[in-house]
Amino acid sequence: MFVAALSWVVCLYGMVAGVVSSLGMPIVLAVLDGLGVLFTFISAIVLAARIGGTNCSNITNRPGNWIAYGSGNPEHRCRELQASDAFMWFLFATLCGGLLLSLKEMRGGSMSGSRSSRPAMSQV
Repeated sequence: MFVAALSWVVCLYGMVAGVVSSLGMPIVLAVLDGLGVLFTFISAIVLAARIGGTNCSNITNRPGNWIAYGSGNPEHRCRELQASDAFMWFLFATLCGGLLLSLKEMRGGSMSGSRSSRPAMSQV
């Protein structure tokens, strides 16, 4: 739940910063995106590890404290957890893209490593 709330904060701040330019400080955007990427990556790995490579139709041999137990229909909850993990990986990929764009803006809008100091044609 923490990762979902953090992702909402990151996304909402990014959208507001896109509209209100005074809030769009590149370092803040990069830090928030970095935290979102880090925590989403950790969450996706932990959730995948807790679910395990499980066939949700056959969950009879799982331990009593397995993550999908605790509801009236463990097969349904198992499938929900698998879908949640898949969407967590999509969120991770999306936040990675946002982080790359934030880093690009923080570097001055240029992803190329070499900045040319030659004058433009209008300056000659």
